[in-house]
Amino acid sequence: MYELNIINMYVLNTFLVTILYMFSISLGVYISGYTCKRLTHEEIMEEEEKERQMLQYMELLNFPHLYEDELKDLSLNPTLTPEQLKGVIIEMDVPMNKVIMYYDNNSFCYYTKHGDVGYKYLNVVCRKYVIDNHCKELYKEGPEPMEEVKELKVDNCFTKIKPKPTRESKQINKFIHMGTFDDYYESKKVVPKCILSFNDYFSSK
Repeated sequence: MYELNIINMYVLNTFLVTILYMFSISLGVYISGYTCKRLTHEEIMEEEEKERQMLQYMELLNFPHLYEDELKDLSLNPTLTPEQLKGVIIEMDVPMNKVIMYYDNNSFCYYTKHGDVGYKYLNVVCRKYVIDNHCKELYKEGPEPMEEVKELKVDNCFTKIKPKPTRESKQINKFIHMGTFDDYYESKKVVPKCILSFNDYFSSK
């Protein structure tokens, strides 16, 4: 009899806990319908636009570091000589621009869709170029070049301009801007040979 009472008490407690749990969930769902703000279509579109802009911003921050790991893992086993690389190009999208790049005369020459491109973005295209063509030895791991900054040093009599030391920039990739895509396509046009007929040849004599 005592054991039966214990079992009944256990079942009753379980039932009460279940009822209380379900009541709490129902109450929470009911209240949330009044406390949670329902977004309008315009607000939903605005939130999606903010999320898209955030993703673009993160991609922009990450872009200068693309292909760094791939370049480190690349072995120094060139498959093409610098002479053979002259005719090899790479075309790549960079933030707000597009680049065509090739290697010639110890420099990376490039064309852009419009305007110029910053050094850190050109370095990304350069890394992709040497990875695709297995020519790691052409890539220089130097810092981004900086313009020399001068500061004024004032003494008792004269004002002197003293150059401030800049970061070491000897081992950097050398980039030469050759022009726009229009210039590139223009340079690739083949000038047709002037073919004279038999009669035209003798008539021009």
